[in-house]
Amino acid sequence: MPSDWAETVDRFQKAALDSRLGIPLACGIDAVHGNNRFYGATIFPHNIGLGAAGDADLAQRIGAAVALEVRASDIHFNFAPCVAVYRDSHRWDIRRATLS
Repeated sequence: MPSDWAETVDRFQKAALDSRLGIPLACGIDAVHGNNRFYGATIFPHNIGLGAAGDADLAQRIGAAVALEVRASDIHFNFAPCVAVYRDSHRWDIRRATLS
């Protein structure tokens, strides 16, 4: 449950702030395809699949949905932001690929 994660993050944060140095934690998660750490989260296709769809609006909406689910678990950031734009279509054309 997101609330279980939020309670855990809050406990760690309190311990960090109550320590001698009082340095706050920045908690991150690898939720590239959705926050699959809890039951019921939405899982999305890999970035290459989203790129192949050619729909920037869809990618934006997916990013917003993942952000909401990550934030619900009280995690501060996601390691997911990725923009992969190829510039040399000749090298990326599988039909031209050769095995050496």
